[in-house]
Amino acid sequence: MSDIVPQWLLALSPVHSRIFESLLVVLLFVVVRSGILRLVGNRVSDLRARLAWRQSVTFVLFVLCALLLIRIWFVWFQSILTLLSVVAAALVIVSKELIANFTSSGIILWRALFEVGDRIQIGKTTGDVVEIGLFYITLAETGAGGDEATGRIVKVPNSSILGNEVANFSRGLELVWHEIVVPVAADKNWQRARVIAEELLEEHAAKITDKERRKLLKLSEEIMYTGKPARVYVRLAGEKIELTLRFLVKIHKRRVTEHRIWEGLLTRFTEEGDILGTPSKKEAAEGKSEAAAAEPTAPETAEAKQG
Repeated sequence: MSDIVPQWLLALSPVHSRIFESLLVVLLFVVVRSGILRLVGNRVSDLRARLAWRQSVTFVLFVLCALLLIRIWFVWFQSILTLLSVVAAALVIVSKELIANFTSSGIILWRALFEVGDRIQIGKTTGDVVEIGLFYITLAETGAGGDEATGRIVKVPNSSILGNEVANFSRGLELVWHEIVVPVAADKNWQRARVIAEELLEEHAAKITDKERRKLLKLSEEIMYTGKPARVYVRLAGEKIELTLRFLVKIHKRRVTEHRIWEGLLTRFTEEGDILGTPSKKEAAEGKSEAAAAEPTAPETAEAKQG
C-alpha cells in the first residue's frame, strides 16, 4: 500500500494535486477547529468567554487556512509569503506579551489548572476566579490572612502562570492545613492547656467522611492527606511552652474556625485559672468571701455608746 500511494500521487496532474492538497488543508482546518472548540466547551462555563474563544479560534484558523490555500494555488505568492513571515516575526517580537497571554489561556484550558469559582493563588495574589479570558484572569481578591474578600477585582495576565507558582485551594475536598500557636508560661499547667486544645480541635476541626475518603483515593496522585485530621504539638520556646494546633479546615471557613477555637481557648483557660495566671471564677468567689469575712466592723458612734 505504501508503494501504491506515492505512485498515485505522482500520477496526478498539477491541478489535481493542488485540489488534493486544498482538500487536505480544509479537512485539517475543520478537524482542528472542532477539537479546540470541544475543549473550550468542556473547560469554559461562561457563555461570553466561550463565544470569544469560538470567534478567535475560527478567525486565526481561517487566516492560516487561507494563507495555505493561496500558497498552493499561486506560486508567485511564495515570495510575498516570505515577506509576510518576516513581518509576522517582527510582530511576534513586538507583541510577545499578548501572544504569551493568548498561549497561556490555552494552557489553562488544556491542563485544567483551575476554573471559574476556584480559589487560587498566583504568585502573591489570592482570590476567587471570576472569569478566564483570552489575555487576563479576573480574580475577586481575598485577604492573605483570611477568607473575606477585600472588595478589589484584580486582573492577572494569563502569562503569570508560566513564571509563578499556581496554587488551587479548591482542588480535591477544599481542605487545607491550618495552624494556631498558643504560648503558655512554663510555670503554668500546660498539660491541661493541651487537653483543652485537643478537645476544641475535636469539636471544630473539619471531619473527613467516608464519601470524602473515597474521593481522596481517586485524587491520591495529586493530593495527600496523611495522619490525624487534628493534632497538638508541644515545644519549648525560650521561657514559654508553645502549643501548636494543626488541623484541617474548609478553605472558606478558615478564619471563622480559628475565631471559634481562640474564643474557646480563652474562655476555658480563664475558667481554669492556673493556665493564664489569673484566678479561676471559683477561686475569685472564694477570695471575695474570705475578704468580706476578714473585713473589720465599723466603730460605734458616740450616740450609740451613750444609748
